[in-house]
Amino acid sequence: MNLLNLFQSVKNFLLICIFFTILFTSLPVLAHKIKSLDIFINFYKNNDCHTLVKKLESLTQRTAWNSRDLWLRSRLLHAKCEIKLGDQINALKILNAIEEKEFSDAIIYQKIRALLKSKKHKQAAKNFEILLKHPKKKFYLESLREDIKREFVNDEDSILIFSLLQKTKNNKKWFLKDFKIHSLYVRGAYLNGFKLDHKTKNLGWQFPYDEKTARTSHQKMSEADLKKLTPKNITNRINNLYKLHLHKYLIDHIPQ
Repeated sequence: MNLLNLFQSVKNFLLICIFFTILFTSLPVLAHKIKSLDIFINFYKNNDCHTLVKKLESLTQRTAWNSRDLWLRSRLLHAKCEIKLGDQINALKILNAIEEKEFSDAIIYQKIRALLKSKKHKQAAKNFEILLKHPKKKFYLESLREDIKREFVNDEDSILIFSLLQKTKNNKKWFLKDFKIHSLYVRGAYLNGFKLDHKTKNLGWQFPYDEKTARTSHQKMSEADLKKLTPKNITNRINNLYKLHLHKYLIDHIPQ
């Protein structure tokens, strides 16, 4: 009986030891949860994505961070660095694994960047449409315009992006008031066998970005097109030429 009691006491002692071992080895982890992204942001700003990725690879779990917000931001930062380093597959893997909705707009935009760099323009265009339905879309319009001008450059791209631009034509400020994007749109319409209405077609004439595009757009207008111009169309062109400091061209351009 004494042996049984001794055995039970030893067993209880061992269980207590195991419990406190687990407790005390866990305390440092809890005590050292990361409370700031500053060091990681500095790595990103200094273009040291190799170091940033290496450090974040061991911090992918929510429990490593002091808050859910910090954890989500770290995942986004990790994905952005993977894009910079050219690992679009891993970037998309990270982004697709984020189910939380807090930063859905940023997640969608980073997906667009990764897809464009992977030359997956069709998938990128679908994500364009998703982002344009987001309440925070206005913060991305300028970046999206630059993405379109940089990535959609050939006839195949023009055909592809035409569908998106056609859907957004009622919000001309988003894309079609940009001369280069409008030219892409006109090219896409032609290649798709789509006839543009006069109101949309003459946007390039109204909003050139230098003297060359001002002259080119005017040369492309037929006499019939010019007759259909409204006073507002003409005012838009004059104001735009004035903003471009094309004063001499503007004076020569005004009919005598």
